[in-house]
Parts: sequence; C-alpha cells; structure tokens
Amino acid sequence: MDDSDAAARYGATNVADHVSGNVVQVRDVAGNLVFTAGQPAKPVARVPRELPLDVRDFAGRRNELEALDRLREQASDTGTVVISAVSGTAGVGKTALAVHWAHRVRGTFPDGDLYVDLRGYDRDQPAPPEEALAELLRSLVGPTEPIPATLSDRARLFRTLVAERHMLIVLDNARSVEQVRPLLPGAGPTFVLVTSRDALAGLVVRDGASRVSLGLLDTDEAVQLFASLVGDRALRAPEAARMLCEWSALLPLALRVTAEMVNARPDESLPALAEELASAHHDRLDLLETGDDDRTTVRTVFSWSYRNLTSAAARAFRSIATVQLLSFDVRAVAALTGTGLVEARRAVSELERAHLVQPAGNGRVRTHDLLHSYAADLGRQTDDAPSREAAVERLFRYYVAAFGCALTIAIPTRRSGWHLEETLVPLPVFANSDSAWQWLRNEQQNLTATLEAVSHDLVPALMLSAAEQLLGVLAQHSGDLPAALTHFEQAWRFAPDASPEHVRTLWLDQVDTLLAAGMPNKASVYLNNVLELLHGADVAHDRSIGQVEHVRALCALLQSDYKSAQEATTEAITRFNRIGDDRAAVIAELTLLRAEMSLAKAWGDSSAAGLLEIAEDLSRRLRALDLADEADLALLWAARLAVSFGDVDAAEQFIAHTAPPRDGTSLDQVVFRCLVLAEFAAEQRRFDDALDCAESGLDRLLAAFDRYGVTDLVRGAGLFGRELGDLAVKLVLRRGHAAEEVLTWLERARAHLHRHQPVSLPDPAVADAVDDFIRITRTLQSQRVNGPVEARLAEQHEVALQRVSRLGWWSTTCAGANALSTVSELADALQDRALIEFVLSGDALVAVVVVAREEHLVKLGRASAVIEAIRLLRSDQTAMASDRLSPPLTEVITESARRVLDRLDAHLLRPLLPIIGERDLVVVPVGQLYAVPWNSLPSFRRRPVVVAPSATAWSRASTAAEDERAPGGVLLVVGPGVGAAAADEQLLRWHRGAVAFRGDDATVMAVLGAVPACDLLHVVAHGEHEPDNALFSRLELADAPLFAYQLGRLGKPPRQVVLAACGLSLHDIRPDDELLGFAGALLSVGTSTVVVAVNNVGELAARRTMENFHRALANGQSAAAALADAVADDPLRRPFICVGADSVLAGTQLS
Repeated sequence: MDDSDAAARYGATNVADHVSGNVVQVRDVAGNLVFTAGQPAKPVARVPRELPLDVRDFAGRRNELEALDRLREQASDTGTVVISAVSGTAGVGKTALAVHWAHRVRGTFPDGDLYVDLRGYDRDQPAPPEEALAELLRSLVGPTEPIPATLSDRARLFRTLVAERHMLIVLDNARSVEQVRPLLPGAGPTFVLVTSRDALAGLVVRDGASRVSLGLLDTDEAVQLFASLVGDRALRAPEAARMLCEWSALLPLALRVTAEMVNARPDESLPALAEELASAHHDRLDLLETGDDDRTTVRTVFSWSYRNLTSAAARAFRSIATVQLLSFDVRAVAALTGTGLVEARRAVSELERAHLVQPAGNGRVRTHDLLHSYAADLGRQTDDAPSREAAVERLFRYYVAAFGCALTIAIPTRRSGWHLEETLVPLPVFANSDSAWQWLRNEQQNLTATLEAVSHDLVPALMLSAAEQLLGVLAQHSGDLPAALTHFEQAWRFAPDASPEHVRTLWLDQVDTLLAAGMPNKASVYLNNVLELLHGADVAHDRSIGQVEHVRALCALLQSDYKSAQEATTEAITRFNRIGDDRAAVIAELTLLRAEMSLAKAWGDSSAAGLLEIAEDLSRRLRALDLADEADLALLWAARLAVSFGDVDAAEQFIAHTAPPRDGTSLDQVVFRCLVLAEFAAEQRRFDDALDCAESGLDRLLAAFDRYGVTDLVRGAGLFGRELGDLAVKLVLRRGHAAEEVLTWLERARAHLHRHQPVSLPDPAVADAVDDFIRITRTLQSQRVNGPVEARLAEQHEVALQRVSRLGWWSTTCAGANALSTVSELADALQDRALIEFVLSGDALVAVVVVAREEHLVKLGRASAVIEAIRLLRSDQTAMASDRLSPPLTEVITESARRVLDRLDAHLLRPLLPIIGERDLVVVPVGQLYAVPWNSLPSFRRRPVVVAPSATAWSRASTAAEDERAPGGVLLVVGPGVGAAAADEQLLRWHRGAVAFRGDDATVMAVLGAVPACDLLHVVAHGEHEPDNALFSRLELADAPLFAYQLGRLGKPPRQVVLAACGLSLHDIRPDDELLGFAGALLSVGTSTVVVAVNNVGELAARRTMENFHRALANGQSAAAALADAVADDPLRRPFICVGADSVLAGTQLS
C-alpha cells in the first residue's frame, strides 16, 4: 500500500446506523468509527374507534339526522373542518342523537372516530381542555409517547396530527365555548360533533359551527320510542301509550324511565298504569327516579344545569314556576322578579343559553312540564311563601293593566276603557289593533292562570272583577261565548258594590255576549237594568240611553215583539236627535221602519201604505251617509210590505233599486233579500223561482252556521231562515208536490234550527284565521252603523277573507257530518223502521211517512184540535204528578187524561196505522207536538219509538250509535235538592261497576272527569232550560251549574243520557220546531240517545219507570224498547220519551 492509499484509508469515516446491543471489534479498522444507536421498530398504530355503544331503540329525530347528513357531505366535498353544535335541554337526547348518528356514518371516516365526555353538566367537575386534549392525543400517538405539558402545545400537536386525517370527533356534554375551542382541528376533512345544554353561540359566530337545536319529541315520535321500549302493550293500548308519553312531557329521558316502570309491572294493563300515573301528576319528578344511576334521574340531570346559573337567572327560573304560564315574554319575567326590563332580559337570555327555557316565537319563551315542576320544587325549597305570593301579585297587576291597554287598542269602538293602575313594569306598546289582538291571544291563558294563582287578599276585589271582565270580553270577541258568560258571572261575584260605571260596562258586555249567543230574552233583562242605572245617574246620558234603547229594540225584533221594538226605537231616536247624532238617529229610524212594517204586515193593515214613502225617503238619507247596504235594506222592507198588500208593481220597483249583496254585506240582509225575492216570486205565481230563492237563502244560512256556530253573525238570519223554510214547505204542499219533495224541503227548512254546537277548528292556523275574520267582520259591521268606516279595515276584511278561503275553511260548508240526508239515504238507514214527519200548513196538519222505501203524504185534519188536546193532557199530567192525590180525584183526572190520549191517538196515529204496521218508529214532531208523550198513546204502547228534531238529526244520531267504541260504564249523578225516591240508587244494581256521584261529591269537575269513560249517564238533578240556545241549558250540581256545552267539549259524550228529574221535562215548547233543553243540546254535541220526560213526573212514578228501564237495558234491550216497556205499565203517569236514535249499551266497564 503506498502512502496515498494509506492516507485515503485511514482518513475515512466508518458509519453504522441503527446499532443496538454490544459492538465488538474483530480486527483493525482504518479511519473513524461513528455508531448511531438504534431503537426498536414501532408497531403500526391502530385506527381509533371510540364511539360508545349505540342507543337501543332510537326513534324519531328524522329532521335532525338529515341535517347532520348534509353537514357530513359538506365536509367530504370541501375537505375542510365542519363543526356541528347539537344543543338542547337536559334529557332531550343530545348524546343519544350524536352517538346514533355517528354509528350510522362511522364507516365513511377511514381514519377513525374519537369520543370524549367533557362532563360539562355532570356530578363531577367539567373536564379541563388540557385533560380532554390528553385523552385525544393518547388515542392518536399511543400510550408511551410523551405529550406536551401546556395547553397550547397540546392543541398544536393535536391540530398537526389530525390535519391530514379524515376523522369523526364527538365532543359530548360540553360546558362552554372556552372548553371546546382548544379541541378543534385547524384543517383537513374532519367532522366535529359537539353536544351541549349551552347554545354555544360563540362557536357558531367565531368558529363557523352549524347549530342543530334539539327540542322535545313530537307526540308521534314519542309514541314510537315508547312502543319500541315496552313492545306490544303500547300497540294494544295506543291511547294509554299517548297519555304516558304526555305524562313524561315528551322528554326522551323521562320516556325511558317511564317505560322501565311499565316493564317492571308486566301484569298490569297500560290504561290502568296511565290512569295511576296521571293521578300522581304533581309527583312526577319523584316517580322518575331510577335510584341506581343519577345520570338517568331526571331531577338530578336538571340540577346540573341549574347550579351553573347566576343568582339572577336562578331566581328568574324559580319565579316562572309560581304560575302555570303557557309562554311568556321579558315583561312577565320582570314583573315576577320585581326587576327592570334590562335585568330580566339578561336573565332570560342566560336561561335560553342553558336551555332551561325554549323560544316560543315572537320574543316569547316557554318551559316544558317537567322543568316547570323542577323549578316549582326549587321555589318552595328556596323562597318563602310571602315572596312567592308577592311575585304572583306583581304579575297579576301587570297583566290586568296590560290587558286593559291591549283591548283598548284592539277594540277602539268599545264604549269605555278601564281605569288602569300604574305598574312597575312598562306596559307593551301596540302599533295597531292586529298586534294588540296577537298579544291578547298569546297571553289569554296566562291571565287566566295568574287569576287562579293570585291570593285574593293581596289585590282589590275590583281588580279581580276587572280581570274576569277582560277575559270575558276577549272570549266573546274570539267566539267562545259560554266562557265569556262564565267570566262575566264571576266578575259580578267579585264586585257586588262596584261603581255605576263598572256595573254599566259589565252589563253591556253581557248583553253583547247574550245577543251573540242568540239569547235576546236574557239580554233584555240586563238592558232594563242598565237603563234604570242610567236614568238614576246625576248627569245626563242621552247617548248611552239612546244606544241601550236601540239595542233593546233589536232584542225585541229577534223575539217578534214589534210593539216593544217600536217604543224602544222611538225613544232612541229622540235621544240621538237631542245630541245631534244624525247618523245614529237615521240608523235607529231603519230599525223603527222594520218594527212598524212588521206590525202592518202582521195585522194586514193596508192603510199603512204610507210607510212605503217613508222607506224611500229613509233610503235616500242612508245612501247620503254612505250606508249603501242599509239603504237597500229599507227598500227591501218596503218591497216586502208591498207584496203583502198585493202591490207587485211597487215591490218590483223597490227591488230594482237595490244592489246584489257584496262580500261585506251582513248575513241577515243576504237571507232577508232571498226571503223578499221568494215572496215576490210566489205572489207572481212563479213558484219555481220562489223555491230557487228559498233554496239559495237556506243554503247560505246553513253554510254560515257550519262555519261560525252560534254567533251574532248569524243570529238575526235565523228568523228569516225560518220564514223561508215555512214559505217553501207551504208552496210544495199547495202545489201538490210528491211526498219525497215535501220531505226534502222539510229537512232543508228545519236543518238550521238544530245547529247549536260551535264550530271546532283543530288546526291552530285555521282557528286564528277564522278568529281574525269574525273579529274584523264584526268590527266592520259596527263601524258601518256608528261610522266612519276605516279604509284600512275594509282592506283587512278582504285579506282575511282570502286567507280563510286559502286555508280551506270557507269552502267547508255542509259536507260530511253536517250534510242533509237525502230521501234515498234515509230509506237505507231506516231498514225495517218507519219514519213519520209532521208538518203544519196554516191550520192543516200533514204527515210525511217513509216506510219500505216508499213515501206517503197523509192529511190528518185540523192542527188546532190537536194543540188543544195537548194542552189538556199537559194539565192532567201535571196534576197527576203529585204523589198525594186523593183516590177520588186521582180517578177523575186519570179518566180525563185517558180520554185526551185516545183523542190524540185518533188524530195523529190511527190514520197512519195501515201504512206503518207494527214497525219500530222514528217520529219528527212539529211545534206543540214535541210535548206529546208518544209512548203513552194507545197505538204506540210497547212499541219502540224515538223522537228526533229532523230526519237528518236522527240519521246522524243513529250513525253515532253504531260507531264502535271501547265498552264504557254507567255513571249516576244525583244533584242537590232532589227527593230520596227520585235518587233511589237501586237501579245501579242492574249495572256492574256503576259509579255514583251524589251530595257534595257531585261537582262539575268530578262529573266532567268521569263522563268520557261512560256509555250511560243517568242524571237526577234539577235544571233550567234556555229557550233561545239549548247549549246554555244547565243542570244544578253541588258546586255550580253544568251546561250542555261543557259536555260537548269533552270530545266523547256518553252514548246514552237519562234525564230523570221532573225539573227537566220538555214542557216549554216554542212554535219554531225547537227541541228544547238538554235533549236537543246533547244530540247536537254527539250523544245518540236521550231519555227525558215531556211533562212533570211524580217521584214515585219516575223511580219505578227508571227501575224497569234499567232492568231491561241491562238485559240487552235497546233504549227505545226498554223505555216502551217501562212506560207501558202506567202510561198516564210516565210521560217519558226517547230522543235521538235507538242504541244499545256497549258494556259496563267503568272503574
């Protein structure tokens, strides 16, 4: 080796990389040696899959799952970090949703999924972000790699490690934005799903997170979840399952706890468990304790949210549970807490972020039932009773003042406002009447709840009365007339010594409502009281007296008391002229013209032809005041009077100067115009045209009844509708039409007389639209009379009309349940029965008979002879009602009654026997024939007979009787003041499991609570009929009257009702075909069969009738057959009839 080779060799460097273990030199090594110590080879890291177990029986949340799917697709498409913040209240299922969705999509994240519980709302302290990052980094780098010590270093390393990975990260139960932000990746196609009770607004604003807000389940989703947890038991009893879901407030956590309670009691029926839990409504939080796991205990889970609130927000949370508010705004919270609006708004915002209240729209919030119960418990534990009572008092005073302010804006034409006290909370400001009405609708239930909760010792009685009056006015303008009258009665109870001004406005409010309910007779009584008050005042009240006298005149017209109407209107005109109110005076002159023309027409006084010139002059003056409809109405009255005098040429001229009805024309005038045109055509012997006009008017009236129910918008039109119907029936009888056509017109003419039930609108949007339309229509009609008409209001009326048309309400007329039965349909429904429908034409009594699909028209003679016999029979039966008559007197009266019954039988039934044979019967009486005890007539003895107000009404009742329903039970109600014999409960032994309420237990709430579970309701109670509107007929119970309309609101009225007390007899029959009292009202609300007496009955006779009736009923007989046998044993003293349709009890399963 030469020197150059040696230098090259020994100057070299020998390098050995990744050397491990001992190094041994075997021989000489030229040059330097460099060893690099090696490390063992690292194992390949596994892809993390950290999601917890998927939720069993997950149900619902379709919209939220789809929203997360869309966000995931966004992450895949853009390759950037996507953050979704799922927020919601405690127990709503945020973790369940996040974990379930993550399991569904985890396969689309090839680099794995990470999960960490941040313990934001937990029994333990929230996990610091340093701790959470450590968990995440361990999942990524393995257990042996060192992890940086500081938060910032850990965050940088975490962002570096996930930057290029396609991962799913679930950050569960976060407390705050500050806890979450260090855990977010900086780049890459990673999806981060955060759950929290906090809204995490900062995450949305600064970090671009997409919020998914989780609310309570809807009812269908809740039932689906519940059914998946309890199995077939929920499917077999769906109504009980729904009740249990609602009992659980539709909160998923509570639903799962409830399901566990149900599963722990496998031998008990679901309905029984639902009833048991419903009775423990106030103990729900105690029942929703699991005992072994505080994370599934509802109260504990709620507490983790509450303990993080500031003291101001915690106080606000407790205060909102002092009253059962539906939803509320910041002003209500300020009133409850006694703070200013700024402080209240800050507290509400904090509660919203914590999801302890939820947005309800229009700046309002609400809290679900379980959170409300939790807040109420906290309030009782934390705040003393005086503090809670003071909070309710402040809220009540605020609401009374705010309602008075709102109604003054909403009803600017109201006679007077309210004297408002100053409140600590500023009252709301309303831009217009629409915004005021919206606020009133939102707050109506809250004022009701606050009135119930406030201590009456803390507020003046006058303020309590004002609250009831405010609620009454609001209910009246919303169409809930029964509730309005109830509120007004309560207002009187609170303020018996109120000021004359308060008394006057309260009376007038009641008058408005009574007229709207079609009860002018009672309205007249209140108007007389108001007049007495006004005449006794120290200052002149000419305007008020004029207004009251005018309303009195209108009431008299509705009662066909034309003389009283004439006198009242004359006084009104004098008062209006005295103060120079020309508009009000000329409107009153139109009412006077109507009264005087009605008198002239009734008396056939042709010397009253001078009224025609008065009508022409009045029409010109009305038109000059821009009252076109009223001007036309004056001419229509003139035309009608001319027709009654036979002057068809003058009538034609009057009609020619009127215009067809507009959209804003009142229904009264529309129907009246049809009546005038029909009478005019009939006078010209154009009978087909007359019938066409009658059909048009009756169809419009029926459509209005089906849309509005019984309101002031249809009250006067009913009078004209009755005359239209009578005219049409008279025409078809006079012209010798076939029995089928006569029956068709009878049904059309009678249909509107039995539509008592207010329209039910389950869709809130439609209900609000209809309320607005009726309110605006009423206001527009009022302004047309009192002037001036606001241009904006006319535009609003058009918009409201278009809205209800678009929602479908306007096109819903007589279709479905309210449609008239055709003769063919009636024949099918009768099967082997026969129907007899009576009709009066002058003094002629006629029967239309339908039997074996054939129709017959039978003339029965003079109606006056029948009516006189009915009067004699009623007198005899009233005398026999006494159980203490001497034997000789009993014998005389009995013989008299027997002769009268035989005379009635000869007039009414014997001419029909060859046609009807031995068939069961449906009888549709007319006028005084409603007072006939049909089962007592010799030809009908022991024959099943039902009485109905019309063939269509019978058909509907018959259909309801055949509807399948779960077996119900028998309920006996015994009111106060009935004799022991009438209240004899021996009849209960015929019905297994029957329940009785008597004495102090027979309260309205107790009875209404039990009625939905019964098939047969037997009432032994005194009552009072309301002749003008049967829905307001009432039974006297232990604590308050039970009105017929209250039974109609139950949704499921009893199939059969027995009214056994003599005070409920149908002895007050009006001449307008009205079936009075509870019998007519119950048919209109869905009951199939009503058993009632048509005259007074002795207690002993009533008891024996009912014993026989219930014995037969329990043995399987139908109601009509059972009653026929029960009456046959003593027909003279047992004037009971079966009203509606025949029916059989489904069973007696009432517990």
